Parts: sequence; C-alpha cells; structure tokens
Amino acid sequence: MRPQTFVTIKQDDHELRTIVPSFTYINKQDKQMIKNEAINNMTYWQPSAGNTIVGIIQGIGASNDVLYDEQKILFLQKDSGAVVLVELNRYLIHSLKLHNAALGDLVTVTFHGKEQKTNGRSFNRYTLLVNKATNL
Repeated sequence: MRPQTFVTIKQDDHELRTIVPSFTYINKQDKQMIKNEAINNMTYWQPSAGNTIVGIIQGIGASNDVLYDEQKILFLQKDSGAVVLVELNRYLIHSLKLHNAALGDLVTVTFHGKEQKTNGRSFNRYTLLVNKATNL
C-alpha cells in the first residue's frame, strides 16, 4: 500500500481529511476540485433497523444545534468516494476509543434499532467494528 496524502477540508467548523492517491501531484485547482467534490458528496446517515455502513475514517467533528448540546460526528468515506456523516452516541464514542480508531481505519457501523433499558428509557443499539489501516 502506498502512503496516503490528505487534503484537509473545513466547512461549518468541521474538518475533513480526504484521502487522495500519494502518487498524484495536487496543484491548487485539483485541491479545490477535491474539496468541492467532497463537500458536495457529504450526507448524513439516517439508518433504519438492520442498516450497516462501511467506510474509512476521515475525521471526527461536532455540530451545534439550537435544541441540543454539541453532537459528535464521524466522517466516513465510502468506496464510492461519498462522505457520510454518522452521529455518534456514547456507545459509538466509547467503542471508537476502545478500538483506538484513527484516520484511515476501516469502520463498520450497524444500527440494530431502538431498545429499552430495564428502567424504561429507550436507546439506539449499535455495533461497531474497526479494521486498522496497515502501512506497508
């Protein structure tokens, strides 16, 4: 595997590092084109029970909403090049830390649906798998 080159994109206080092939010379026009394409390809993952998303970690950001506190967001780049934003709950944040997830790692997130605790509170059940990137 060749070393990876990153183009950093900032949008609305979010930072995204997009992987581009290291053997490609990136001039200013190419860099801007890559940024524009990545920004235009960003979508939020809105799963229903049983949905899975797989992608390479491009970064973690946060968004602020008028009604809610700061929401952590995981930027995943799919094989198609599209960047998908995954809202992180406590479990997903803990799992990312537990697996020592980093930029360039392949992540699989599965949403199993809403479940209920014994105290009656509901929560979203996820599983998260991390395949560490290898540098050859």
